[in-house]
Amino acid sequence: MRPRRDRRTGYRVYDAHDVRDVLLVHQLRRGGHLLAQIAPLITQDRSACGVAPLESTLRGWRDRLSARGRAMLAGAAELDAYLRDRAAADPPGA
Repeated sequence: MRPRRDRRTGYRVYDAHDVRDVLLVHQLRRGGHLLAQIAPLITQDRSACGVAPLESTLRGWRDRLSARGRAMLAGAAELDAYLRDRAAADPPGA
């Protein structure tokens, strides 16, 4: 990002596109993407290429998160079944 500067104060000035880009970068970083992977997407989005590459990346991120969530739920269910079986086989006070 290269925000413009206010001539009088020298402060950085961010427009709506800059804020949107930062939010996208934040979400993609949370998804495990590297800045080197994100920068071209932001550049393409700002150019005539549009948002197709970004949509594809976000769709992939959502799919990976969904798969990870399902795997965690399945693992939790298996752990619960295992612990219940152990408790039934070895009741407290026996």
